[in-house]
Amino acid sequence: VTPPASLRALPGAHGLLEFVAQVCQIEVAALFPVRNGQVGRDAAARVGDDFALAPDDELVTHAISTMSVAHLKSEDIPVAQSQYLVCAPLVSADGQLLAVLVIKRMPFLSLNFDNLQLLLVLLGYYADGVEHSGLVQGILAAVPGCPYDFALDLGRLTRLQRDAGIASSMVALAFPRDEAGDSLFEHVIRRRRALDLMWPVQTASQSVLVNLMPATDTTGID
Repeated sequence: VTPPASLRALPGAHGLLEFVAQVCQIEVAALFPVRNGQVGRDAAARVGDDFALAPDDELVTHAISTMSVAHLKSEDIPVAQSQYLVCAPLVSADGQLLAVLVIKRMPFLSLNFDNLQLLLVLLGYYADGVEHSGLVQGILAAVPGCPYDFALDLGRLTRLQRDAGIASSMVALAFPRDEAGDSLFEHVIRRRRALDLMWPVQTASQSVLVNLMPATDTTGID
């Protein structure tokens, strides 16, 4: 059976929305794919009660036109009325609008800046995974030997720092190619942190371990 186009365009959308709903305390919401600037009426995923999309709703059109989150509590958004609470765009790192998350019900206290910022971070991280080819291409062009997964996470973390101010680090550890150096090299690989992504590079004279450390500042490096 061929899956609907919305699911092919947004793989794992249901799992994403369930996770986002749990973390951000969302009760009723749906993720609608966007193609050529038009919002599709068939949701790629939803949580809570089913509801039909009103594509001309002021909150929806504002989120799409500005490519930014729109919500009823914002004093900067001239929305007279809306049947929704929040509309958040799902934008890839290269600026492509992939979908719109429409939230119809969530606790009033959860409708705050920090929660909405977290929502955008999670959506952006997912969007980078969907539209990863353009993100990774520039890194691989500059460093052809870089592993694909390493380049993808590097691009994602760069965006995370740019959009949310969450710093990450990349550290290279070099070891001489002798018995002691090789032993220490293997030891460091085995002691890696669960979140870190390692890229081992070995030459005739040395072994280099490039370590990508998400959400880690200089203190964490030390």
